[in-house]
Amino acid sequence: CNDGMMAIGRKMGAAKFLEYQQRFNFGTRTGIDLPNEETGLLFTEDNMYEMELSTSAFGQGFNCTMIQEISAMAAAINGGIYYQPHLVKEITDEDGKVVKSIQPNILKQPISEEVSADIREYMGMSVTDGTSKKSKVKGYSMGGKTGTAEKLNEKEKGNYLVSFIGFAPLDNPELLIYVVVDTPNVEEQASSSYPQFLAQAILSEVLPYMNIYMDEPTTEETVLWEGFYGVPKLTDIEKDGVSNPYGTILDQGFGDGESQDVEENDEHSDGITNEDAGIEEDDPEYEDDPYGMEELEDDIRR
Repeated sequence: CNDGMMAIGRKMGAAKFLEYQQRFNFGTRTGIDLPNEETGLLFTEDNMYEMELSTSAFGQGFNCTMIQEISAMAAAINGGIYYQPHLVKEITDEDGKVVKSIQPNILKQPISEEVSADIREYMGMSVTDGTSKKSKVKGYSMGGKTGTAEKLNEKEKGNYLVSFIGFAPLDNPELLIYVVVDTPNVEEQASSSYPQFLAQAILSEVLPYMNIYMDEPTTEETVLWEGFYGVPKLTDIEKDGVSNPYGTILDQGFGDGESQDVEENDEHSDGITNEDAGIEEDDPEYEDDPYGMEELEDDIRR
């Protein structure tokens, strides 16, 4: 798709391209609920020449934060409305009472509802017929887009950052996910499959958890990436007889190797005596269990 984006960017021109970057809040802090937010780095009209415009059109040559990216994408697919991003919906006290509720705050409308609908359609085609097929969760209409970025600094030259951003359902998005894998530990780093596998696994559990109903007929179950197999789910641990892993470790130890007797050597002592530390050695409680380990182990086994 890079060739197509370069052609579109050239047709837009630098001024219009930069205008739309700013419409979607790139180059500006989002005002997220955390300190020290970065603004990202963008070209200006003074230093964006033909090459910079072409590469920026497909996402190379400038940078942004993940919260900027996902906030902009939310506006692109939700009807064109840019909302103030937040980390939490509400804050509750220890009794579950809501002490603060975050209400949606519309900041602007960078694109029209019609253009937003077109973007959803194109991203839906990426999942059904394009490079985002591996993110598909059976029973849900989805949209998505893969990303592959080559690292340009000398220390990491030849390494890649791959990503996937997707949403569901397609025509009425309720959930948006952005997965980034920085320098995959594989030979073919440039493959966008890895973030798709992760997104698919997350969505397959989060969509039902959030009571987002299927909107496509299906009789098939989502088959996750084979790399996930062999890793037990937390819900299955008790079935495998490991209902209390900490207690199991205490009872069985960490392995089958031979034990090793270690002799104490005053030569390597730090020189601090019990008297220096204020510990009375004739204290019966100290002699039996100086650090309270027996009680701790009992708690763990329970």
